[in-house]
Amino acid sequence: MPNRQQLTPPDAIKLFEFLDSETPATMKWIEKYLSKQGVFLQQGLLQSELINSALAKHFLSKNTPPSDIKLFAKKMGNAWRAKKHRKNKNLVTLSISLNRDVSNQLTQMCKGHNKTDIVTQLITENYCNFLAEQKAIKEKLAEEKRVRQIEAERAKHEQLLKRSTPPIAQLKQQNTSLLAQRDELENGIAKLYDIIFLANEQGKKIDNDMLIEATKLYYNVFNK
Repeated sequence: MPNRQQLTPPDAIKLFEFLDSETPATMKWIEKYLSKQGVFLQQGLLQSELINSALAKHFLSKNTPPSDIKLFAKKMGNAWRAKKHRKNKNLVTLSISLNRDVSNQLTQMCKGHNKTDIVTQLITENYCNFLAEQKAIKEKLAEEKRVRQIEAERAKHEQLLKRSTPPIAQLKQQNTSLLAQRDELENGIAKLYDIIFLANEQGKKIDNDMLIEATKLYYNVFNK
């Protein structure tokens, strides 16, 4: 009866799924890493099995505790990924801090998947939308800036108009004052003419030249 605490072969194999290459160079690296850890696989097992299956069978055959197998797989996986990063100059190591809720959501999304693949997919699928949103934001800010500039120019223009042109109320007041002065002048001239004309009719001595001059002045005023 199998030990309930023992990992099943599929579960053990899954722990070493990061070993996704069996080229001569990678196999040499794997053998070197395993030898440093004191793990020596049978050549016959390596020839008949994939490397992840061979490692799983090796540990299961020795009844290695599941916790030890998982720890070994984790350390080897970290070393494997570091090797790939050094080899591929297009890869970079990213270390970020996430909100606990966001981290839990990412962990949930990555169940049964490689975390790097999930993050890469999320970024790749949303990058175009991100660029479009950033462009829309920039265009909106530019439009708001243009509107503010137009408003500022309009306000400046209105200030210049106020300084150079008297207000309409002031113009009306000045016009009313001029009309009143003209009315007063016309009334005065009319009275002057009436006095002179009446004196002339009554036979009073009035200089004719003065009467003629008053008459000219009277008509000149009313003809303006």
